[in-house]
Amino acid sequence: MIIRVKDNIGLNHKTTSGCELSTTMDKTTTILGNYNLDTGPIISELKYPKTSDFGARAGYFNLLNTPDNSFETPRQFWEEYNRPWLDLVIQRKDIIKLATFPENKYLIRINDYGKYELSGFGKEYTYLRKNNYYYDISTNSMIPKGDDMNDKSLINNIFKELASEYSFDILLENNNVYLKKDDFNIELLVSMEDIDIIYVEKRDNCIYRYFMTQFIKRKFDMEDRNLFGKPCNNQEKLIARMKVIEHGLKTKWKRLLEGDKRWKELYEKDAFGGEPIITNLENE
Repeated sequence: MIIRVKDNIGLNHKTTSGCELSTTMDKTTTILGNYNLDTGPIISELKYPKTSDFGARAGYFNLLNTPDNSFETPRQFWEEYNRPWLDLVIQRKDIIKLATFPENKYLIRINDYGKYELSGFGKEYTYLRKNNYYYDISTNSMIPKGDDMNDKSLINNIFKELASEYSFDILLENNNVYLKKDDFNIELLVSMEDIDIIYVEKRDNCIYRYFMTQFIKRKFDMEDRNLFGKPCNNQEKLIARMKVIEHGLKTKWKRLLEGDKRWKELYEKDAFGGEPIITNLENE
């Protein structure tokens, strides 16, 4: 089903991100955010129908608002409804507006077992990041990266020496870098603005994700940062950031790369650390 609306539509709801929401002729405008703070009130204001029809809504807003009997478990809802809905958003190249800032307090929640996990909004944001989108803070939008960022050979060469020295396999996907070992991975999720560093390990039938960007980078010094140089375009900025992180990991985090786990004690007490996000592979 394709819904077309002739006139530009605005909303009265004041988003917590400060994003002004309005429609664009012949484009579907998808809205993401925290349900209680933003998307719920927007759904109410629009009297948006409960539906599992995820078709285009050209000239109108697109929100996920499924029938009441849709939800059984977080994993089931993500696989059957949320991800397919988001896949169509990506396929159509919708305008994507964030009504809520993508901050940890909104991206992470505590589940019924008292464990940290990604919220629904957190899953959507992370999924878009992994599918080559970046967050543009000036417009509160998720923007697909341009083809000028797609140079796997350059990125592979940056991490080739590190991977060889510390026995990592390198996987490159949508300009994201995955340094993989048997017992843990280091994920570098790329945007135009920064590179998120995530340490991931699987144990006890669970996946533990440590969001370590600032925790890692604060040990970097001028020797590392000077590698950034003076990049002139987005491609050069990406390569420069990769070089800084690669050098900083090798020179400041050798034990972590070798598999030493003692950094976790510092991480759990650190202002830039905390608890990992734990995903139970059976009970999610």
